[in-house]
Amino acid sequence: MTLDQYSTAHGKYTVEHLESTRAAKLPPLNVFRAVLGELLELTEKHVDLLDCGCGTGFFARQYARLPGVSVTGIDLDALLLNAARELARQEGLPIHFELSDITALPFPDESFDAVTSDILLEIFPDKTLPIGEMTRVCKPGGRILCIEPNYQSTVYYDPRLSPEDNQLWCEYHRLGRAFGAGVELPDVMRRVGLEDIQLVPWLWGGLGSSGVVPTETFLREQNAGLERGLELGVLSQKEADAYRALFRRTAALRGEALVLSGIDLYLVCGRKSKASV
Repeated sequence: MTLDQYSTAHGKYTVEHLESTRAAKLPPLNVFRAVLGELLELTEKHVDLLDCGCGTGFFARQYARLPGVSVTGIDLDALLLNAARELARQEGLPIHFELSDITALPFPDESFDAVTSDILLEIFPDKTLPIGEMTRVCKPGGRILCIEPNYQSTVYYDPRLSPEDNQLWCEYHRLGRAFGAGVELPDVMRRVGLEDIQLVPWLWGGLGSSGVVPTETFLREQNAGLERGLELGVLSQKEADAYRALFRRTAALRGEALVLSGIDLYLVCGRKSKASV
């Protein structure tokens, strides 16, 4: 994870954080939903879909907007579920939410036509347990869709910077990160017996205008991240000094530019065998 995410990752995710990091970094949402629908092979017939670890329900609301889809969302956080219910109500989406654990789903075998999880599985050292449970409650021939990041697939490009500085920004955003659960999903799905496994990368980020954040605020926020990194032993003093110089060079840039930044989310989908019993 990037240094400026440590405080979030080691604390409790807030409703604002979960909603803003998805709404701002996944658009265009109409295209995103269309890709989800293609992976799930949705047709005009009715589909009962279970969304596991739904949090505030952001992804559940995307699934609920697809034609013919009825969504049930589950999560272990009651406060996030309360927010999910309110947000769905505000958007006029009839989603059912339950307090439940993905590793022990309270549903009979073969209850749902499709089962999904979204940026959740990285907390599990053994991902066969949650994906196996998702597979259990999915009907034979149904699709299992998991969305997880690849933290090593960072992109950062500011046309005003040198190639070396753009590369240094990419290295900074990868600092202290493992690959992320996205790269593990195809193998885990294969090991639990899923078939026809597909992977679609989606940029979690996009284009942003330069100079939106005041220079002093930008430098203060970036340097605070470095201090946290030094405290945690994620980087050396020499590396911190190199990044501070990078931040100063970036802050000194003038003129408007579109900056491309983000990481890949992997949308990985497999099919439960029709021969499953």
